[in-house]
Amino acid sequence: MLDELGYEYKMVYVKTSLENAQKRNEMRARTLPREIVQNDWEAAEKNAKEMKSIFKNDFIEVENNDTIDALKKKANSLYSKMMTWTTRFPQNKLATAWRDQELLKKKS
Repeated sequence: MLDELGYEYKMVYVKTSLENAQKRNEMRARTLPREIVQNDWEAAEKNAKEMKSIFKNDFIEVENNDTIDALKKKANSLYSKMMTWTTRFPQNKLATAWRDQELLKKKS
């Protein structure tokens, strides 16, 4: 539906291992029971597979099992890519046709 309206979109999925999710939960001041963390992690993994099939090349997966420094590098790289993408005009036919029509109106 978004395609038909001329939108371009991306999905960013930040992923971590179940082991890391459990460790991070244990480090928090307010923790969840281990079963809830596991169930939520499994649900997120299942949803990610479905979203990947919907978004295809517009699905960006970020692994979050790294050190803080490595994760900062990934975040900065992703930020640069997203800024480049968000600041350029959409490349789909509907958007370019609209732009061309608006430019013609401006010239008249």
